[in-house]
Amino acid sequence: MYISILFSRAIQSISDIYLDLGLNLYGYFAPGVEWLTLIPVFGLYPAFTIIYLNYFPFKSSLLKKCIYIILYSICATIFEWLSVKSGYFYYNHWKLWYSAIIYPGLLIILPFNLYILRRIIKLEYHISNKK
Repeated sequence: MYISILFSRAIQSISDIYLDLGLNLYGYFAPGVEWLTLIPVFGLYPAFTIIYLNYFPFKSSLLKKCIYIILYSICATIFEWLSVKSGYFYYNHWKLWYSAIIYPGLLIILPFNLYILRRIIKLEYHISNKK
């Protein structure tokens, strides 16, 4: 899980560097670097990743996985909309529907990343037990 959190954190950081600081499409609280930004970056986003991956239906049908991803995408979009309304997040040239389109792709990458990590760990375990 920690590696998955770091992976999602890396994606979020890269996105923010280019889309927020570089292109000024959106931001947190106020333009520029804000200390308050650390709250969602190190609090909300890792918590979301843990909850999302802990309940992801890895052994269920493709339909259930798709429904799960769609529901979490809707929740993330609603959370973003509420964040904009509350002033925690602001848009310059960004639109909410951009995020609504991007969320499913990101939410597909996270469980795939965890699946690959688990396979690597399992393979390493089998290799180390053969020695």
